[in-house]
Amino acid sequence: MKKLDTGSCRRTGETTFYETIIDKMFSIEEGEMEHLSKRILVVDDDQGILDSFEVLLGDRYDLVMTDNGYEALRIIETKPPRLVFLDIKMPGLDGMDVLKRLRKDQKKVEVVIITATHREETEKEAKSLGAIDFLMKPLNIVEVERIASQILS
Repeated sequence: MKKLDTGSCRRTGETTFYETIIDKMFSIEEGEMEHLSKRILVVDDDQGILDSFEVLLGDRYDLVMTDNGYEALRIIETKPPRLVFLDIKMPGLDGMDVLKRLRKDQKKVEVVIITATHREETEKEAKSLGAIDFLMKPLNIVEVERIASQILS
């Protein structure tokens, strides 16, 4: 851990409050680095689904969530996840359009499609675009945990 030069800080024989805060701000512990490599983006316009992911995976992974496709693309550009759970039907930019843009831009991110309506042609198209799985809602908790563990371990 890098220590900040605190020569101008008044010393009391112990680490000052400010030194502690600065050390935390400018250091990345090994565990924190591992946490950053376990980023998951969840994209769904159903707040209940987002809440479920938070409860299910929030304590083990760095979750980033959004309810729309445009924001998902911005997040992928600025805070690249290793795994995306992506809803198909959303207002604005839907999940298939997000997936197409990711592949067009050659983004290397694993995508799992989540949907409430199964259409075989949609599943085939998603898999042809590189989606690694296609999950039906209501989501199987064991399956979601298995996929996250498999991809991020």
